[in-house]
Amino acid sequence: MPQTPGADRVVVTGAAGFIGGALRRQLLARGAAVHAISRSPRAAGHEAETWWQLDVREPGALDDLVRSVEPGVVFHLAGETSAARDLALVGPTFEANVVSTVNVLSAVAAGSPETRVVVAGSLEEGASSPYALSKATAHAYGRLFHELYGTRVVHLRVFMTYGPGQTATRKLVPYVSLALLAGEPARISSGRRLVDWIYIDDVAAAFLAAGSAPADADGRTFDVGSGELTSVRAVAEEIRAFVGRGEIELGAEPDRPREQEPVADPEPAARVLGWRPTTPLAEGLRRTVEWYAAYGSKTSFRT
Repeated sequence: MPQTPGADRVVVTGAAGFIGGALRRQLLARGAAVHAISRSPRAAGHEAETWWQLDVREPGALDDLVRSVEPGVVFHLAGETSAARDLALVGPTFEANVVSTVNVLSAVAAGSPETRVVVAGSLEEGASSPYALSKATAHAYGRLFHELYGTRVVHLRVFMTYGPGQTATRKLVPYVSLALLAGEPARISSGRRLVDWIYIDDVAAAFLAAGSAPADADGRTFDVGSGELTSVRAVAEEIRAFVGRGEIELGAEPDRPREQEPVADPEPAARVLGWRPTTPLAEGLRRTVEWYAAYGSKTSFRT
């Protein structure tokens, strides 16, 4: 972690989520004292872990915690992850992704200005969906706080994350894996969309690297992706090969309008953060299918 007061103490919002859980485990393995935040009550599973039941969408929710803990880093992962185009998502996505980010940045700027904030961005940042626009707006607020108030913000533009433990079963990799393992056809879109896929452990490692990076990382944005594009169809077919059975029904679901196909540039993260992805897509998918084969029948998961 950065060499600042409280460098051995970190705060993780969204700590019960897919990326948050993986990051939390890596932080604890490194010896950090983790203050984990979730909207639901959680029991600590490690002596260096403290859970806080807070809703970061609420103004001032983090103020007392940040002032008392004075963490070296706040990893801000809480938010809405659905990229659906539904009108009903506009308000909740704005609250979950924009308001929460402003509240985190405000708490740090006012209560612990030496703390670094690592914000989880997205490959989708623009006006293609409520989610994408909310992520772009949160990114803009990060730049504002850095330039106007000197907040130590590092923005990670996270590409399509997959891997063991992902419980958002409408996402492609868990959905196709679970459907085929259950002997059901996987009904997907045309499969033509090209995506930059990145394994969960590599993503968590990128957040660790951003937390401990030199001061010249502050105020910058880094891509967290593989730098390679692979179609949705190819990933679904690879999953079927690992499962060893099943049918992929291409075109059974409509393609989403205004889908983006950005590819990550991992070189800036390699130069400044010292991070590169290490898990090839085929290996990551194999591990993921094996995990769902072992645990996918459970009705709920805990990270």
